[in-house]
Amino acid sequence: MDITVTRTGKTFYQVDSAAAALLVEAFPSHFERVMRVAPPRPTEPQWGVGRTAGGQTCIVLDLPSGEKRLFVGTPDEAATGFKYRQWDAEKQEHVFDGPVPPPEIIEHYRSFWTPRPVT
Repeated sequence: MDITVTRTGKTFYQVDSAAAALLVEAFPSHFERVMRVAPPRPTEPQWGVGRTAGGQTCIVLDLPSGEKRLFVGTPDEAATGFKYRQWDAEKQEHVFDGPVPPPEIIEHYRSFWTPRPVT
């Protein structure tokens, strides 16, 4: 539990829960419990360039749902790397649709990308 000394405004983090509860209960005018607010969840996809567990450079897409997608391939394929085939009811056919990385992310990826060695 986190508690704040009301006189000084100093906050103590991760205090033993039993000890913190005792201080807040015994001295309510001197200590107060800090209520943490969870940071807001992003509503837009978040793009970045990172590395896979195997050490390859990749484009990372963090979706608002918490899902994470990776693209590993040539920079020329990056613009279509996150597209997938889905049914379009209006057109009555399959279409390729999906997010497109911003141009600056593709260029950043291009600067770090190296072809995989052929074995």
